[in-house]
Amino acid sequence: VTLGMLKACEKSLACLQKLKDNDGLTWAKPDYKVKYLMDNVEVIGGLLAAEAIFNKAKDNLKAKAAADQAADIAKGLANYWDPKEKKFRWALHPNGVYDGGFDKMYPQGLANLFAVAH
Repeated sequence: VTLGMLKACEKSLACLQKLKDNDGLTWAKPDYKVKYLMDNVEVIGGLLAAEAIFNKAKDNLKAKAAADQAADIAKGLANYWDPKEKKFRWALHPNGVYDGGFDKMYPQGLANLFAVAH
């Protein structure tokens, strides 16, 4: 593990913790309050990679923080599944309303493919 990799993971973890909401999911940006399915799937991947890097660097506290946040996001992702429509919704708004549908390849089609692939 290089010092540069470790610093990048530390900065990324700090940033993601600022984007985290009470349900564990992350907002798109601090001033853009939408929780995208694909963004949160990507964040899990990054957090798990950061956990591995922190573990190699013997930083158990940061490794646990990354793993815990990834687990919180994973729990929240289950709510994107629409059992009635049998597909994933692609965005969650601050008022609790999800965007779904399947009339466009992007974002609806890609979000579903992305969720299944990951």
